[in-house]
Amino acid sequence: MKTQMRFQKILTLVSLVTAALSFVLAVFYCSGIIYQSQAYTSVKNADSTTLGNNVINADALYEYTQSANNTLVILAIVFILVITTLYITSTNKRRNYYITNYISIALVVIYSTVFAIILFSICSQTAVLAGQIDMAKWQELVAEFTTDRYGNKTFVNPQNYSESYITVILGFILGVVIIVEVAAWVLNTVWKIKLMKGEKALLAGNISKEVA
Repeated sequence: MKTQMRFQKILTLVSLVTAALSFVLAVFYCSGIIYQSQAYTSVKNADSTTLGNNVINADALYEYTQSANNTLVILAIVFILVITTLYITSTNKRRNYYITNYISIALVVIYSTVFAIILFSICSQTAVLAGQIDMAKWQELVAEFTTDRYGNKTFVNPQNYSESYITVILGFILGVVIIVEVAAWVLNTVWKIKLMKGEKALLAGNISKEVA
């Protein structure tokens, strides 16, 4: 029982850390290629004659990630609140689970699974839309410059070319970690139930011997 109790304590802490990391990822989701490509969309919106319409084909990515980012932030906050129910019900240190502990674990398992699925979906769609960006045209625009009469070079467009999919990759990794945690919680619960049954049977046996 001691090993299992140590395991549930560690698993609860790891789950809370994962939920916190999901919030950090949500806040910084629009970075790398997502954030950098949005500069051209912003320029285009401010002055359509500067770069033209959807010049590097990043509009779809821009529009999608704006709503996706807000969704992730909200879901991550709820994720943290869901995990805190494990501490509220003392699931991290209970020798015996009660109905509130099972409800909390079920809530964590269900919400974590849904969160991971949504995260996979958002990251996949983001990767698809980012893959539609005209990288050659982007590099071309970044390289454009003018020179004044003294030969000083001034770049015409924002110098923010990026091929980094780091937040998308981290999103996929986080989703896998969450699924592993879900499996761990299911196994932990089964383990706890078996230990509780064994402990009850042992106590019942001892009581029978004392009565006899």
